[in-house]
Amino acid sequence: MQQLIIFAEQLLRTLPLNGAVLYITNATGKILAGTGNEAFLGPGSDECYQEKVAISAQETWHIIAVENDERHVAALRIVKVTLETAIDSLLFTQANVRGPEEAIVEQLLAESDDIHPHELELSGIVRKHGFDTTLPRAVILIELEEKINRYFNINLDLGYDASALRAKTTVVQAVKENRYLNKQDIVAPYGYNQIVIIKAFMAISDTGKYYTALEKIALEVLNDLATSKIFLPRLAYGKVCDSLGDIKQSYQEAKRLLHLGSQTLGRNGLYRAEDLLAELMVFGLPSAIVEKILRPLTRRLQADGDETCHELLRYMETYILAGYNISETAQKLYVHRNTVAGKIEKYKAITGLDPGEHFDDAILTKLLAVYLRLEQGLAAK
Repeated sequence: MQQLIIFAEQLLRTLPLNGAVLYITNATGKILAGTGNEAFLGPGSDECYQEKVAISAQETWHIIAVENDERHVAALRIVKVTLETAIDSLLFTQANVRGPEEAIVEQLLAESDDIHPHELELSGIVRKHGFDTTLPRAVILIELEEKINRYFNINLDLGYDASALRAKTTVVQAVKENRYLNKQDIVAPYGYNQIVIIKAFMAISDTGKYYTALEKIALEVLNDLATSKIFLPRLAYGKVCDSLGDIKQSYQEAKRLLHLGSQTLGRNGLYRAEDLLAELMVFGLPSAIVEKILRPLTRRLQADGDETCHELLRYMETYILAGYNISETAQKLYVHRNTVAGKIEKYKAITGLDPGEHFDDAILTKLLAVYLRLEQGLAAK
């Protein structure tokens, strides 16, 4: 903190402030740095103009101009931007000094040609920092998407991107403080916009309870992050692993769910495997099925244009979800039942598929709709 005060003093001496008289105080009003010797009326004075700068989660400084005019306000904002940038640089430096958890996550998830990294080596790294290597573990993956709004864009234009870095550091800390996490759980930032939780469990015979717990923990973490003004969080979890060498597979499962969910669900939040069954099926289809069946059907549907193709598939998906009931489909789509009947007949004529009569055709229709969304990155409506 003392280094930051020294920096603030140097800042006020070196910046081109056009003769403006400014003071920097702490929350109690103690002067930390200033440009003039004249009497200081204090932050409550009507003649002053002031703005706050968050130094940390616990401490706030005030930058105060002794006069509320254009020259003083402009000088104050120059100081504020420069000070926030310096704070961000400090946070960034601290964040990039890797702690043990960051090092463990990087080792467990390191890119390698070997699907199962050397178990003894991984165990040694994890055990060295006091973590039990015998516990079953699973990855809960958090992906942070920056909120885009007018206020945030203005801040970026003015150079106030410090708030984003500060918010990310706060998010990591909030996750670590979740009530369902303990000292055997590993939490660390990973990559540009991810936070990895490697959740540990006591070994039990009913493995389904692991996933019930993962769901509850993920929802609780999501609730903890709901108040973030900077980020929209997405979460998913992977399989429970008995071996440290399989942690990477758990991470990849969670990452796949985030990828598929962000493309097709049209929302943030928790992405469950059961919400993405068709997407997971399409993702794992053999190329022979794609080339032999899905692509030819796509070409036939797109012959009348992409808009017609997507409209027909939207009608057919709704028809399937409505239990092949034309009247209920019409209600869901806010159209006349004759319109639905016409779309069904057109789809049958183009594709040769009849979802209402053949279960296999209904499955293929759903897979076709999902395949097109994944190909074109369209969110389900």
